[in-house]
Amino acid sequence: MRWVVHLLLLISILCVLVTIITVNAYLTLHIILGLIFVGLIGAHLYQRKNTVGFLTKQLVSRGGKSRQKSGLARSDAILLFFFLLMFVTGILDWINGSPVRLPFPPPFNLLHKFAGLVLLIYVIVHFLRRRSRLRRSTIK
Repeated sequence: MRWVVHLLLLISILCVLVTIITVNAYLTLHIILGLIFVGLIGAHLYQRKNTVGFLTKQLVSRGGKSRQKSGLARSDAILLFFFLLMFVTGILDWINGSPVRLPFPPPFNLLHKFAGLVLLIYVIVHFLRRRSRLRRSTIK
């Protein structure tokens, strides 16, 4: 059941963000939970490999088949962008030993945290908009 993976993705991203927002002393736990989240993303994409291929074609081709499918392709591309931004900035923060900063007021000045919060909001919206289909979908 795909909805289980979606629920685990949502729970894991919440846990990852809670560990870094509440107390920075939980950095090891944050990294472990972040890697679990990355693994769940991999499982999710593997479950949807046919759909991912189709949506990638929809995203790069101009021949409009279905507005709904191309909208889903754009939405998945946005999710991928924020996931990669969060992942890369997390690695950069770890390598540098300090967070990558932006010229914005706190808490929006930390790129990794900002990307994580935007990703969390987008994932929740993504999940809620698809919840009816998730209940009856199966892994092929």
